[in-house]
Amino acid sequence: MPPLPTPTPRPAPPAHNEFLLKPNRHPMLGAEIAYSAGIVAGIYFVRPACWLIAAAAAFLPASIYFLTTRKWLAVTLALATFFTGGSLEIQLRGSSNIRPLRHARARGQQLKLCALGFDTSHV
Repeated sequence: MPPLPTPTPRPAPPAHNEFLLKPNRHPMLGAEIAYSAGIVAGIYFVRPACWLIAAAAAFLPASIYFLTTRKWLAVTLALATFFTGGSLEIQLRGSSNIRPLRHARARGQQLKLCALGFDTSHV
């Protein structure tokens, strides 16, 4: 009977933190955080829309330019583009009519919401 091959030891499993911190686990997380931070900043720090458009138009080509030489700078500029996009979105967004409708109902005025199928004129 031939001798059995010697078993090779199994490699050690990766550490728990090493598995969770892989860069490809959440590829859009940084962009989502930058965009939401831009929305929050756009509420409190109002700038003219043309400034934000110019900033985004400058950040994006600069990010593409630095992509091959300085990756960290390219990523930072890309996140700045998302930040200015979020700030621009919150400033250009139209105001909602929900708040005046609530106040009108609180003052006792009659409302008629036809699009939703509610008619409060008989109340």
